[in-house]
Amino acid sequence: MGEIFAWRKRNFWSIINSIRLVATRLCVKAHCGKLIMQIDLDVYDRKILALLQEDASLSSAQIAEQVGLSQSPCWRRIQRLKDEGVIRRQVALLDRKKIGLNTQIFAEVRIPRH
Repeated sequence: MGEIFAWRKRNFWSIINSIRLVATRLCVKAHCGKLIMQIDLDVYDRKILALLQEDASLSSAQIAEQVGLSQSPCWRRIQRLKDEGVIRRQVALLDRKKIGLNTQIFAEVRIPRH
């Protein structure tokens, strides 16, 4: 059962990441929802973003090799994506079981409208 859930979860996020990266333009929005800039993403940018979404610890050399660029242009693209706010931050994904969080709870809360 756990293996099926893990496969579905991986497959789900793979599909979501593909959908996110299909568009040739990415709109970066402020918290208020207003469009603040529009960024053109080419095929290399989308490949870089897909790799970083899977493993943000990859070095620019590793990314460059997988994308088909040399290291310097790849590094500059990553820096540009960071500077333009496309890459907001890099985070660590923790293994819940290894840190003692064995239970996962999903909750739905409904409140009446006033």
